[in-house]
This record gives sequence, C-alpha cells and structure tokens, in this order.
Amino acid sequence: MLLLHINAQPSSHQDTIVTLFSEDFDANGLLKLYEKGGWYFRSGNDARWANTTIDMKGWKALLPQNLDASYIDAHGKMEGWFRFKFMLDNSLTNFPWRLMYVPYAAGEVYLNEQHFGTYGKMGNDKEPFDFFLEIDPTQRINLAPGQVYTLAIHIKDEIIYPSRRTSMMIAEQSTLKKSGFISILTDDSVYRTLNVKNEYIHLSVSTTVNLLLAFLFFLLFFLNKKEHNLLLFAGVCFMFSCLLVLYLLNYSIVENAIHPKWLLFLYITLEIATLIFVFLMLKSVIKIFTIQLKGFNRALFTGALLFNLINLIAGLIHQYGIQNEPLLNTINGLALLANLAVILYWVFISYRIAGHSQRVVAVGILIQVVVLFLLVVVLNPKSDSLYLWSIRTIMYLCFPLSLLIYVALRFREINQNIVLNAQQIVALSEEKRVLAENQQKQLEAQVDKRTAELKQSLADLKSTQAQLIQSEKMASLGELTAGIAHEIQNPLNFVNNFSEVSAELVKEMVEEVDNGNNEEVKAIAIDVVQNLEKINHHGKRASDIVKGMLEHSRKSNGEKESTDINALCDEYLRLAYHGLKAKDKDFIATIETHFDPNLPKIDIIPQDIGRVILNLISNAFYAVNERIKKEEGYKPTVSITTQKTDNNQIKISVKDNGSGIPDTIKDKIFQPFFTTKPTGQGTGLGLSLSYDIVKAHGGELRVETIEGAGSTLIIQLPITIV
Repeated sequence: MLLLHINAQPSSHQDTIVTLFSEDFDANGLLKLYEKGGWYFRSGNDARWANTTIDMKGWKALLPQNLDASYIDAHGKMEGWFRFKFMLDNSLTNFPWRLMYVPYAAGEVYLNEQHFGTYGKMGNDKEPFDFFLEIDPTQRINLAPGQVYTLAIHIKDEIIYPSRRTSMMIAEQSTLKKSGFISILTDDSVYRTLNVKNEYIHLSVSTTVNLLLAFLFFLLFFLNKKEHNLLLFAGVCFMFSCLLVLYLLNYSIVENAIHPKWLLFLYITLEIATLIFVFLMLKSVIKIFTIQLKGFNRALFTGALLFNLINLIAGLIHQYGIQNEPLLNTINGLALLANLAVILYWVFISYRIAGHSQRVVAVGILIQVVVLFLLVVVLNPKSDSLYLWSIRTIMYLCFPLSLLIYVALRFREINQNIVLNAQQIVALSEEKRVLAENQQKQLEAQVDKRTAELKQSLADLKSTQAQLIQSEKMASLGELTAGIAHEIQNPLNFVNNFSEVSAELVKEMVEEVDNGNNEEVKAIAIDVVQNLEKINHHGKRASDIVKGMLEHSRKSNGEKESTDINALCDEYLRLAYHGLKAKDKDFIATIETHFDPNLPKIDIIPQDIGRVILNLISNAFYAVNERIKKEEGYKPTVSITTQKTDNNQIKISVKDNGSGIPDTIKDKIFQPFFTTKPTGQGTGLGLSLSYDIVKAHGGELRVETIEGAGSTLIIQLPITIV
C-alpha cells in the first residue's frame, strides 16, 4: 500500500480526531503516527492528562519530531505529554494490530486511559533516570473501526551524555524520522516494519557462507602449512562474516535498542573490523597477484590504509559529538574509492601475466565492483525487494567464492606440476638406470682393482705396524741393554777373579805335591773347591740375567703364568735404573719401594706386564732427569708401590716428582705416536702399547698428575688364577 502523509492542521485547544485509512499504511503494513497532524504537547506532568476528556487549554499543536532544545529547563531536563486522537476507517476491519514505541527518551504510553507500557526509567520514586533501551514491536492492541482512541504519551528526558546527541529533545528531525516515535502496524508485518526480514536472510546467507569458507581455508592450511595464503584467505572470510554480523546489528537495532555507551562501542568495533578486513583483503590481492610491495605499490598500499584510518577517526568524531554528515559521507566514499582504485590497479597491471587461477579472482573483483556500481548509481539501494537483496548477496559472495575457486585451481595446478615432475623424474630415473648399469660394470672393475690395492695396502700396514711394535720393543730392549750389561759385569768379575785365584792355588798345590806336603795340598784343594763353587754361583747368576734378557726380547707366547708382582717390579726397577745410569753416569735419583709383603701371585703374561712396568719406570726416570737439567737443588725421587685393594685387585703405582703433565696434553698421552720427547728419542708407542696390554689383562691404566709437582701412573690388575 502507498504511504500517504496527512498534513491536516489541528484546531487550537481541542482534540482533533484523525481518521486512518488503508491507504495510509505503507507496503510493509506500517503507519507512522508521528507524521500525522493532530498531535498536541504540553510541558510538565499531571497524571490526569492521560484521560480521554480533559481541558486542552495550555496545550500546543506540535509534531513529535519538532520537539527541540527550547523545551529544556535550566537543569538540563525536559518533561511533558503528547496527545493524539484517531479512529480507523471502516475499510480497516478484521486486522490484528500492534503498537510500536521507539523514542529517544523514557516514556509512559496510555491508550484510552489504560496504561499500555513504560519504556526506560522515568526517575519516579527516587529511581535513576535512563533512556528507553529496548524495542518490543510485539505488543498487541485491539482496535475497531469507527471507535475513537486517545493516545497519551508521557515523556521525560535528561541530558545524561552531553557529548552525544541522543536526547529526543535535541534530536534532528531526520534522525527521529529514521528511528520512529510511535507507529501502528499489522500483526504480520512486525519484522518487515523493521526492514530486517530480507536483511536477515541476505546477511545470514552471506555470513554462513563466509564462515564455512573461513573454516575450509583454515582446514586446508592445517593440512598444507606451507600454503600461507590459505591462512590469509581464512582471515579475510572470517573478518568479512564479522563485518556482516556487526552491520546487521548496526542496521537493525543500533539506533533504537542499545544504550548510547554501547552504541559507541559497537561503532568502534565495526570500524576497527573494517580496517582489519581492508588490510587482509589488500594483502590477499598482493599475495595472489604477486605484487612487489615497494616503490609506487608500497605508496598505494600505505595510502589506502591511511584513508581507511582517517575514515575510522572521522566516524568516531562523528559518533562522539561533532556531527557533520556530508563530510563523513565524503570521507567514507574516498576510503572506498581508494580501496577500489588500488585493487583495480593491481588487477589491471597483473592480468596479462596472470594464470587461470589468478584471473578467476580478478573476475570476482570486477563483478563485485560492477554490482556495487549498479547498487549505488543505477538501482535504489534502499529498496527492500528480494531481487535487490539477491544482487547484494551476489556482491558479498563473489570475492570469497572467487578465492575458493582460486584455491581449487591452484591445487589443480600444483597437482599437475607434481604429475609433470613425477613423469620427468621417472624419465630421468630411467636414463640414470641405464647410465648406472654402464657405470656399474666400470665400477666393478675399478672396485676389483681397488680391492687388490687395499689388500696390499692392508698387508703393508700390518707389516709396518708389526715393525713399529717391534721397534718399540727393541727400544725398550735397548734401554735394558746397559742395565743388563752392568748387572752381568759383577758375576763375570767374580768368575774372572776366582778363576785367577784358583789357577794360582792349583800351581801352589802342584808344588806342594812335589814337596810331599799332603796337608797343604788338601787345604789348597779345599780353597779351590770353594772358589769353583763361587764361580758356579756367579755363572748361574749371569745365566739368569741373560735368560731374563732373552725372555724380554723374545715374542710372547700369550700364555699366562703365576707371577710374583713384587719380584717383577724389583727386577725391572733395577734394570731401568742401571740402564739410565749407563747412559748418564752423573744421574743420581732416590729410589723408593713400598712392596706389599702379603701380595698374592697373579696369573699374567710376565713378559708383557714387565714391558709395561719397564716403560712406566723409564718414563719416570726420564721425567726427573729432565727436571734435573732445568732446576738446581732439585732432589729427584722415583717410587714404586704395590698393594692389594679392597675390590680384589693389585695396584701398582709408579710415582715421580718431575714436572708433571700439562692439562692440555693429559688426554693424549695414551694415543699412538704421541710423545713429548725430542725427535729420535721416542716412538710414541710406549704408553699406547702399555695401555692395550693392561686392557688385555682385564685391568686399567690411568694417570694422576699435578703440573709442576709430578705424576703417578697406576696399573690395576684383577687377581685371577688360571
């Protein structure tokens, strides 16, 4: 039905009855009573003014939207009553009716003296005053044609928020007309009256689709975390759905249904969400079309965001009190044009080199721009037709759906590239297989040749290793030679001396035999026998020394023997000392022995363990001898100690008071070929071989040293009997 405005002027000091016709209701079944003539207003408050018949003296003909700031008292308050009489034409029969009250102030509504409802807080009984905060369009009223109805409305207002012009008493007429004051409507047009029925459907569809797309993009990103664009697309669709929800709230209820402080919060949220959405959308276009964000493109990106930020600030200023609708609309339009201009420029410069998936997004953006142009310029954007809402839905969904198609095509391109790469890999693999077969034959020949060479090298290495070990043995044998020579010299001297004496005694005995002096012959014979016994004793001693030398020099048979560790240590201690003494006659050192008398014999290979003890004692003598050369007044001391430990082992300690071993080389002394001796004086295999020998006996060889104070090399051998 067409909306008809009745502008009849009421007469003074009496109620004018306004007849409502079916033509007065709009297509949504709504009649805005506040636009009709016949309204009267009086400042103040009197409960009797709700009566149907009162004296109209003092009442002023005044439309509700013409109420202005002149009615505010000195305390910033305003209170008064509106009255309106009407009746229905006979054409309006059998309709269920509703009454909708939507002011910018607190109010009490009476219909034919009956209290219809209180909206907001009137400040009665010392309660705090507050605006009307809710919309309840579902309150039914019973109206019959031909009957006169008196509508009395008590309103009260205070300037609680002076920085925000929400008070009814100073509201602009355009604002009041938009939000309404009081209207009647048919029962089936409740939601159409608020103009949200189609809006709910349209935004619900758009919001649902965008949320589903956001979830889909996020799920795809979770499965393909290298595709960061998917997370960006999910953010675009999610923020777009948030914008649509906030827009719906702002469109349908923000002007009438929430407190002013929450209105400002909702507006700030909407503007911030818009700025985030614009940023994400620009970033999406940059990623999709691979825009190099530098130089002019960076300036465009920054400029677009700057326009949107200015738009946000201008909107906040407008909402907070400095209202300039034309300026706000201009800034809003410039921000929108800046966004469109930047996006269209990037699409234009990238379209020629873009792939199929990128061109789909370009087409989606162009469709969105064309539809927006049609809505703003060609069509009526305020129309509530389903056709127009369908076009808006297409506009809101074309870009998100183009992102979905882009992702699908992008994955198809990736799959095609994977298949192509796989085919290339298969072909390349076949070529390599043939090449590998040819090379394999060559490699086999080379391997055979190299194997023979390696075998020969290994044999040479083993031979060299054996020579090195033998060299080390000979080096230790060389150290023993001087000592053994010194040791064997004593019994040989005895043998020589007693041999000479015995020869002289034999001559004397012959002379005495010739003289017939038998007693003297017997005495000389006894001396000769004693000398021969001494010669035999010292001969055996020399034989034992030679035997020991041979045992040391010969190859070990690997068989363990029950051995007296104390005797072994004593023997090699003397041999090592005399060996060094033979090389350096000036060498003098204090030798200390601390042998455990209760030490049991253990099963070892005596030649091997003797070689270890000899090596450790020789190193100790070398250490103290080197310190003698560097330090005057130094008293060299080498001690050897044997003892049985609590864990059923024999411990042999060779200690010297030499210069000690530096921490930097302490961990290297058991490594093969490592030596601190000058070139030609050591092979570096002594301690390495000693370590291996002790380990082979199930024991342990370790060192304890203090730099500048000396070292102690410790052998621990298990007590075992074979």
